[in-house]
Amino acid sequence: MIEISLKTTVGAARLERLRKAMGDDVILNTLELRFLAWVDQNFRDAGTETRWAPLRPGTVMLQAGPTGKSRQRTKPLESWRQKVHSKITGNTLWVGFAEEIQKLAAIHHFGTGPFVIRATNKKVLAAPVPSGMRFSPWGGSNISGGYMFFGKEVNHPGIPKRPLIPTSTLAYRLAKETLEEMLKRVVESNEDVSN
Repeated sequence: MIEISLKTTVGAARLERLRKAMGDDVILNTLELRFLAWVDQNFRDAGTETRWAPLRPGTVMLQAGPTGKSRQRTKPLESWRQKVHSKITGNTLWVGFAEEIQKLAAIHHFGTGPFVIRATNKKVLAAPVPSGMRFSPWGGSNISGGYMFFGKEVNHPGIPKRPLIPTSTLAYRLAKETLEEMLKRVVESNEDVSN
């Protein structure tokens, strides 16, 4: 989550000049659009600041589900962009993820180390194999359109770090660049009026 606050106690003369010319609402709306544009680009690039690790072939296969088509994706987290939200409250801008996926978003944003997945509701872990896809980890007969069984637990290699929103350092830089550009336009428009 990113939180940017314009506080009246921050008395930089340049920021005050910008605030008088445009107002906090315009400044925060402009920053909001800048951050969301960065997030859009980050998802298109599969990592702008840091390239995201590609999905492993087994993950791509398991995402396809039993039909082999409906859910198949090859880019990590490509359906998540629409879950990025922003909100302006008073003089604070917040950019983050929808409440229902904040915990999962944090896992992908920061990554994890290796972990164990254990069967809790069933006797073994299983995943559907898409119909038409041939997969046999044992070299024997192929499984197609059925289930692949893993056992009572699986040692997962971990989820790689895939930064979804700007880091605080980058957010600060984006905000500073945006404010500088806005201030430049205010100064130029004042010079045009005085000439």
